[in-house]
Amino acid sequence: MIEYFLEIKSRIFLFSKIKSLLFRSNSYYRNKTNSFLIPYAR
Repeated sequence: MIEYFLEIKSRIFLFSKIKSLLFRSNSYYRNKTNSFLIPYAR
């Protein structure tokens, strides 16, 4: 059970790392997403 939890944790960490890398390299996509999401976030 603990091993399963650790696997999920590491997978989430990897996913967030890849996501942040993608966002950092592609600022145009991030700005586009922000301009799309901001009106609904209020």
